[in-house]
Amino acid sequence: SLKSFDIKASKRFGTPRLDYSFFPSKDGRRYKSIALRNGGNNDFPGFIFRDVFSQSLIQNIDLDYQAYEPCVLYVNGKYWGLLNIREKSTKDYIYSNYNFSPGEIDLVYMSEAMLGTTQKLDPVDSLIMRNPVINDSMYNQLKKLIDIDNYINYVTIENVLINTDWPVNNNRHFTRRGENDRYRWLLNDMDRSLLFEGHNAIERIRAENNINLQHRMIQKLSMAEPFQNHLIDVQSIYTATILSEPKMLEQLANVSDRYRNEYLYHAAR
Repeated sequence: SLKSFDIKASKRFGTPRLDYSFFPSKDGRRYKSIALRNGGNNDFPGFIFRDVFSQSLIQNIDLDYQAYEPCVLYVNGKYWGLLNIREKSTKDYIYSNYNFSPGEIDLVYMSEAMLGTTQKLDPVDSLIMRNPVINDSMYNQLKKLIDIDNYINYVTIENVLINTDWPVNNNRHFTRRGENDRYRWLLNDMDRSLLFEGHNAIERIRAENNINLQHRMIQKLSMAEPFQNHLIDVQSIYTATILSEPKMLEQLANVSDRYRNEYLYHAAR
């Protein structure tokens, strides 16, 4: 199958950065690494832009996403097929988009630190896991720890696009270590989105018994009235605008046109 590749800059080879503007949607960023990514584990050689299409829908809202550009790969002069140039969902993403150094940030996958510590996550864990119901006072405490508007955007996108590999996987959030900085979420790995219709992720999450913090957080917050009302408002707005059927079909045409001429060669390879 077509493998993904990582490309990393290194002083050993002359430069610690890839000084090239790879993504028009994020012009002027500087990168220490990028990925050449296949379509994910779900589709081969099929819908190789499911992830990039899903993430391209949300470029104008307060939510971090991985930019993309399609490319054709040759290895030692041999045609290898279509891949997607992608931002990596690592500390290099935060460097490129926020200019924070690795020593300034905590980057968490699920509940484990990819970088730094989970110290700022501990009070979130305590609030969620130790309380069967999140009341208004607890909700206000939680809002001081996580960027709730950003989180609601994140939950809305994952829910409406029916990402079935979530929330049990692919939860990445980060914060700067300053006292008043809160966790923000990074959308990544949407290659299992848009596989079903008529599927309600929130109802599924409520019905499942999972001790995962990210799972329990959505489960309990979705039953807390202030969060529930906010989520309903945001989801209603987005399904009437950026996630409406006409807008999604328009964007699908825009994205698929970028792959169309090359796709037959890719599939044959």
